[in-house]
Amino acid sequence: QWLIPSRKIRLISSLGQYTLPVYLVHGFLVRLIGKHQLFGGSEEQNLLLAVLLAMGICVFFGNKYAERALRVTFSLEWVKRKRVG
Repeated sequence: QWLIPSRKIRLISSLGQYTLPVYLVHGFLVRLIGKHQLFGGSEEQNLLLAVLLAMGICVFFGNKYAERALRVTFSLEWVKRKRVG
């Protein structure tokens, strides 16, 4: 019970609100990065690059604008529209 707060915590709620696009897109980006062998430096450079890429992915895809742009793709609304139209 102590893990679940009894009230809404604004910072935590805002960070977690748009995580679905990050979750759904990051796999494609990881595969793309692996294909182009981006991690070719030293261990420290690779770690720094991984942290920066993770932060960039979270910032770029973890906002309301990215969620709106990707909503049609991930909600399959386009399938429903195609069937009706």
